[in-house]
Amino acid sequence: MFEQTPGRDRFKDYLESNGLKLTGQRQRILRVFMRQQEPMSAENILAAAGGAESGISLSTLYRALNHLQCAGLARRIQLGAGSALYEAVHGHCCQLVCEKCGRRIPVSNPYLESMREVAARQEGFELHHCTAQFYGLCPSCQQARDIEKSRSTTPAT
Repeated sequence: MFEQTPGRDRFKDYLESNGLKLTGQRQRILRVFMRQQEPMSAENILAAAGGAESGISLSTLYRALNHLQCAGLARRIQLGAGSALYEAVHGHCCQLVCEKCGRRIPVSNPYLESMREVAARQEGFELHHCTAQFYGLCPSCQQARDIEKSRSTTPAT
């Protein structure tokens, strides 16, 4: 019997609605994935799930991560140069994301929460979860950019 993992029912419902089963490998990936506290690379998730010794290949993991994203349980964070991190989605989430360093700043704002609820109610929509991401530069990356700009525009003496 499987332990009750957060998101298990939603993942199982998603898989079944797409003619797929919650296999032991998918259950193991889900369990490891939903326990993570920080975004992780696919390779780190695979290692945490037991790697090849557990019978989970990297391609199996990527397929499972894709299904987790489609089920609304995972979010892919593109870092550039083809690398990405994956993080679990727990309920409603709003965050600021730095496009340079990848820093993520959670935002708790009553106005945004109210907008989410009003939008769902206006459309007669039963809202289960919501994510919003705002992309830009964090203060540290802005400062580094400004320093670099000032160096490139200062004439040499």
